[in-house]
Amino acid sequence: MMRSTLTIFILLLSGNLVGQVKHSGDLEGALLIPVNTSKSFKQEVRGFGRKQEIGLHKNPHLFEAERNTTWLKLAIPQSGTFIFEIKPHLVTDDFDWMLFSQSRTLATALLKGSASPLRSNNARTDISLKGKTGLKEGFTNLYASPGPGKSFSKPLEVRKGDTLLIVIDNVNSGKGFDFVSNLKLDAAALDGKITGRVTNSANKAPLAAKVVCEDDSTGAVLSQTIADSKGNYSINIPLGKSVNVTAQHQGFIFKTADLRTKANSQLDLALDPITNSARLTLYNIHFSPDKDVILPGAVPELERLVDILQKEPAFDIKIIGHTNHNPFADSRYLQRLSFNRAIAVKKVLLKSGVSDERISCSGMGGKSPLTNSRVAEEAIKNLRVEVVLVKREE
Repeated sequence: MMRSTLTIFILLLSGNLVGQVKHSGDLEGALLIPVNTSKSFKQEVRGFGRKQEIGLHKNPHLFEAERNTTWLKLAIPQSGTFIFEIKPHLVTDDFDWMLFSQSRTLATALLKGSASPLRSNNARTDISLKGKTGLKEGFTNLYASPGPGKSFSKPLEVRKGDTLLIVIDNVNSGKGFDFVSNLKLDAAALDGKITGRVTNSANKAPLAAKVVCEDDSTGAVLSQTIADSKGNYSINIPLGKSVNVTAQHQGFIFKTADLRTKANSQLDLALDPITNSARLTLYNIHFSPDKDVILPGAVPELERLVDILQKEPAFDIKIIGHTNHNPFADSRYLQRLSFNRAIAVKKVLLKSGVSDERISCSGMGGKSPLTNSRVAEEAIKNLRVEVVLVKREE
C-alpha cells in the first residue's frame, strides 16, 4: 500500500535569484521566501506544474515521483548555519525532504534519477512530533531512509550568495503546511550597531515598535528587536552592506530607511498614524531596469503592506508609481512604465487575498521627483511606489 507522503527537496546553488515566475509547481517558477521568516500555505499546488521534473529511479534517498508540488526559493545574505522546519496543518501528513548541491546538470540528473543528495530525510511521520521535520540542531544524521527513522537531519552550513530551492511534494492534496526558516549568522557578520528612537509623528510620544534589519537585495531578516517603553532601540547590523531598517507598530504606517553604514550610527524613526489620506512611500519596492518586474528585496515591504490592509479593512488604497525624470526619455513611456509598476504591486496584493475593489492604480512617470540631486543614492529615491490610504465611506 502506498503511504501518504509529502516530499521536500532542497537544492543548494549559487546564482541570481531574480527571475520571471512561470509556475510555482516547477523549479523555474519557485516562490521567493526570505530566510528568517515564517510562511503559511493553506494548500499545496495541485499537480506537478507544467512539467514533471523528477524521473524514475532506484535511489533510496530520492522520492518516487512528483504529485502535488510547490517550489520555494531562498537567498542566503550572509554565511552561517541554516535550519528549517516543516509544520503540517494535518499532523498525519508524512513529510520527506532532500538536499542537493546545484550544478548545470542537476535538472537532467533529477529527471534521470541520478542526482546525489547532500542530505535527505524520508522517515515515516512521527505523530508525537506532530509530523514536523526539517533541519535541526542536535542531529548528526545526513540521511534517513523510508520507514522508521529520525524526523530531523543535520543543519546546513551555507555561504553568502548561496540560494536554496525547495520543492514540496504531497502524494495527496493535503491541508497545507507552515514553512519556518532560520539562518544563524556567523558572529562576525553583524559587526555594526544602530541605535535610535521610535516615536508617534503626530505627538512625539514614544512607541515600543518592532525594529527589523533586512538585507536590501534579498529581503532576508538579519536581526530584529523591540524598542523599550521610551521608544529607544539598539540593533546589530553588518557594516559596509546595503540594508533596510524598518520600524512598525499596530495602528501606524511602518517606515523603512535604506542604509549602508560604515560605522555605528543613530537612526530615529517617526511613524505616522493610520488615517484617511495618509501616504506611505515605499522606496524598497525595486524593479528590474526599464521593466515592471519586482525584485526579491521587495517581498518584506509588500508583506507589511498586506498586513496593514488585513488589519485595517475600512481602508482602500491608491497605488501610485513613479520613475525618475529622464529628459531623454519619452514622457508617455515613463508614464506607462510607472503605471505598469503600480499594477505589478497590485497583482502581488491580489495574490495575497486583498480584494480588487480596494485597490486603484495610477502612474506619474517622472512628473513628481522628490529630489533633483545627481547623487545616485539620493536620485534613486525618485524611483518609488506611493500608497495613499482612503477610508471607505459608510
